[in-house]
Amino acid sequence: MEAGAAFTAYMDLDDVLRQVLPYAAESANAEWSAVILHDPEAHELVVAAAGGSAASSVRGRRFPDTDGIAGSVLKSGNPRIVGDVGETAHLLREIARDGQEVRSLMAAPLRVGPRILGVVEAVNRVGGGEFLASDLDRFVGSCSLIAVAVENASLYRRLDKESEVLKRSVEDSSRPLIAESPAMRRVLDQAGRAAAGRSTVLLVGETGTGKEQVARRIHASSRVPVCRSWR
Repeated sequence: MEAGAAFTAYMDLDDVLRQVLPYAAESANAEWSAVILHDPEAHELVVAAAGGSAASSVRGRRFPDTDGIAGSVLKSGNPRIVGDVGETAHLLREIARDGQEVRSLMAAPLRVGPRILGVVEAVNRVGGGEFLASDLDRFVGSCSLIAVAVENASLYRRLDKESEVLKRSVEDSSRPLIAESPAMRRVLDQAGRAAAGRSTVLLVGETGTGKEQVARRIHASSRVPVCRSWR
């Protein structure tokens, strides 16, 4: 519980990932761990964070969400101890090529309710040998806390982005439209005349030419329906 409270104190996803890596490894009695998150839209798994000497070379790597142990655990939702590390497909083989030996492995899902956010892998049991059932039990418990922390930080990041988009939208809508060129002054003059009438107005122009602000100007002055066309 103390670990869970500590993780939820961090709202930045990168901070959360840095904090949970050593916790996951310690709870699994492993040398290091990796957090692999699911991108359902791309049907890919992405290495969000990893420990060990090859961490920098694998972080950010993407691979199909059906590949290897991570793909298997994502699909089944069941944690497992891997007896044959040759089954782990290309990701851990790349780590091995970078000089970091993979001798033993555990994997567990990051589950929040019915959803699985990704997979955590624990690599190389401390002291050698294969992982034990007791190692897996502790590891699964730690992954439950990690999943909640990752979910909270992901939601906070999403809300922060949405807040920034809303803020920019409000700033754009309140920014006055200044017409310096004769052509733009003619456009605003036409917009003023259109606002006084009752006909539907169609604005046509390239993206970034100010159609949105002209539409807002007409809308603010009239009940005329405005149709914008981007090309």
